[in-house]
Amino acid sequence: MNGAPFSVYAVVRQKDFRLASGETSSYRATERTTKHFCGACGTPIYNSNPITYQGLAMIYVGTTEDPQKCVP
Repeated sequence: MNGAPFSVYAVVRQKDFRLASGETSSYRATERTTKHFCGACGTPIYNSNPITYQGLAMIYVGTTEDPQKCVP
């Protein structure tokens, strides 16, 4: 899905998350997980799991405006 053997996420509160441009589409991947992606090109943007991680968004770091600022 991301072309790598692993994924790097930044976890933020969904209420603090803002999409810089465009609109997302989503699909329910499992009973607990919903995947959100760019409605135009299909790029995965973030995942949500309201059962286990209520109110949080697991954002793919590579989709942030400046991934270099996401220091572990």
